[in-house]
Amino acid sequence: PGHSLIAEERLGQPGSETRNPKIAAVMHDLRFAENKGSGIRVMREQMTQQNLSAPYFDSDRTGNRFVVTLLFHHFLPEEVIEWLGQFRDENLSPDEVKALLFLREMGAINNSAYRDLNRGVDTLDASKHLRRLCKVGLLEKKATGADTYYVGTLRFVHSTQKFAKPHELPGKPHELPGKPQELPGKPQELPGKPQERLDTLPEALHRKIQALKRKSKLTEIMELIRELCDWRALTSRQVAEYLNRDENYVLRTFLAKMIDSGQLSYIYPNEPTHPNQAYKTRNA
Repeated sequence: PGHSLIAEERLGQPGSETRNPKIAAVMHDLRFAENKGSGIRVMREQMTQQNLSAPYFDSDRTGNRFVVTLLFHHFLPEEVIEWLGQFRDENLSPDEVKALLFLREMGAINNSAYRDLNRGVDTLDASKHLRRLCKVGLLEKKATGADTYYVGTLRFVHSTQKFAKPHELPGKPHELPGKPQELPGKPQELPGKPQERLDTLPEALHRKIQALKRKSKLTEIMELIRELCDWRALTSRQVAEYLNRDENYVLRTFLAKMIDSGQLSYIYPNEPTHPNQAYKTRNA
């Protein structure tokens, strides 16, 4: 909790702003903290030295939170390698492959994130590669100017459905939810109701999703989730796919809170960790 007090583009630069200067000074004098303002720079330098991608930072002033994402695409599991094989005909460069992996995890990418992933790439080169990914039908441009970002096209989203990641519970990564997970390539289905494709959305909902921005207000995203789950019961993976965002992020940031506040309910209320758990409103 707690958004950055300085702009994201200044992260890692000399200088810092502290919420409580007195506590910060004491921690520094006692050597429990390093030089003020050096943490992000040190993280980037040490990860670069180890040939790892730099961490990705997202400061959300509206939601009052700061998220650091460490990408582990250097240790790709077999299903991810198989997923990347779908794009072999596009002759992707290593930098573009990193971008797709980032998009798969984060749900969106911009020029700054592309440059953080691929050290040494300048703004113009990053834009050129992102435009090429649009041209081959994998990325779709959103917004303009400094607010420009890119999300996956339906082709990209459908490609991830085929090789879906195992379902994870918020706060308990890597644990199976009570019984063995189904193999990749066989998406979970709600009991008695076949899974619907993304392009079967009602037109009004489809338009709202298309208008969704990467940095939309949390309240706007929650309202859209409520409308989706009012349309029909959806699993966390399905909600994440509609929003084009990471499933764990959607679980932690939205679904868990909406369950607690009563905006949503489980279809298996007595079994919160049911492997086919889905979310609905009272009207769904």
